Amino acid sequence: MLLARIGVGAGEAALAPAGYSIITDITPRENLGAAISVFQMGSLIGAGLAFLLGGGVYAVFTELQPDLTGVFSHFSAWQLTFFALATPGPFFVLLLMLIREPQRKKLANASTSPENGSTLIFHLKENAALYGALFTGCACLVAISYAFASWAPAILTREFGWAVGTVGMRIGLVMLSTAPAGVLLGGLLADYWTRRGKADAFGRVLVLAAIIVMPVMLALFMTKSGAFFYILFGIAQFSTGMAIGVGPATTQKLADAHLRGQVSAIYVFGVNLVGLGAGPVAVGVLSDQVFSGDNALLSSLATYCLLMCGISFVLLSAFRKMLFRRSAAIAS
Repeated sequence: MLLARIGVGAGEAALAPAGYSIITDITPRENLGAAISVFQMGSLIGAGLAFLLGGGVYAVFTELQPDLTGVFSHFSAWQLTFFALATPGPFFVLLLMLIREPQRKKLANASTSPENGSTLIFHLKENAALYGALFTGCACLVAISYAFASWAPAILTREFGWAVGTVGMRIGLVMLSTAPAGVLLGGLLADYWTRRGKADAFGRVLVLAAIIVMPVMLALFMTKSGAFFYILFGIAQFSTGMAIGVGPATTQKLADAHLRGQVSAIYVFGVNLVGLGAGPVAVGVLSDQVFSGDNALLSSLATYCLLMCGISFVLLSAFRKMLFRRSAAIAS
């Protein structure tokens, strides 16, 4: 199980940076935000389908398992569920083989290039403040989405008494609707402001996402019902989703063609380390060590997410200002 999960994670990690770079090379500059946002919607739609279909497939195999014969009779229902969900994998691999390597396209106005001997380290040092604010700000913003998705089922079942089946279906609906809608809107807004000549177009979307989610975090402290929490969950997934596509798209605009994949890989590593790695764990630690009582888990989630929201707003606002200065320096 551990090795299988490592294999899935390795595949996911390799896909994103290569995908961002390829999409950048085949997409017009003015549509880059929407293109990468559509690509990012795939993971959210997949997560939503997992909530909606995963339990249903498992239930079917649980009912059929006693009547199965042959080789299938030797496997449990959960094993058959994994087999069934993995079956389309080879078909998608064949589709990937149809993709041809595009010609490299330079988008950034950076001074580095292969000809002047630039390296990844040199590029990152030259733009340390810019990338530091972008990577950390986006990681903190996306961490809110991960923390909500990780702990919403437990909060709805433990603290508000929702049935497990109901929770799975309703969370799946959010992951299939409001979350992808936020991702797509973020990309469309970034492209719209880009076409209008806004130098901070992508930074503006990221700051807007942090602003929208902030009152949601404050409202969490006043949550008294599962229905209200569920509404806040949907809004949080929508607003943080605006950064899920725009964040990696921004790296493609900042880095030169020969560095885009590497810069994207560092971005993905940072976001996953802070958001997916530390986020759910931090909420659990707060619930065990700091808060107590019936609403300990909810209070822990609210505290952690509000802290992440504040950090992301400060850093992404600084990033937006740096985009202004960078644009002015290039123009002069």
